[in-house]
Amino acid sequence: MPSPPDPPPPPELEQIAPGWKATLAYRLVPRLITWRLSGPDGAVRFAKVARGTDHYPTLHGESERMIWAAPYLPVPTVVALEQLGDATILVTQGLPGHDATNAAWRGDLPALVRALGHGLRAFHQAVGEEWCPFRFDLARALAHVEERVRADDINREGFHPSTPT
Repeated sequence: MPSPPDPPPPPELEQIAPGWKATLAYRLVPRLITWRLSGPDGAVRFAKVARGTDHYPTLHGESERMIWAAPYLPVPTVVALEQLGDATILVTQGLPGHDATNAAWRGDLPALVRALGHGLRAFHQAVGEEWCPFRFDLARALAHVEERVRADDINREGFHPSTPT
């Protein structure tokens, strides 16, 4: 089945970043889309736009995590977090390098997963998980999944084809 066409940039982006050009960066689910913003001076930012109910992890939570992590590792600087109508929008500065949506990573998803896993492990070993105020242990993860199942918020089409459903 072909992918749906790229959506147009939401009008709220013009309110938050007037004069910046928005191009689709990433879309996993319809309610959360990431846009690459190119400024008139060549600067790059990213805007995540969540529609309707902001699901876990929320964009508010994501911004809190980035602000907290900044002293420990390179993370995007939070530029804005806005609620405009039914849209929650998180705008961050771009970082140097290639993000996980880059074609180089898409060609080798197992390498991407390994790289992300190694990075997360190195970060938690360096900082010490006891200092992290954002816990998502097995009990919390299972409670989160159970709540999503009760709310019928599991999209089977989002699973990898080899995953049993």
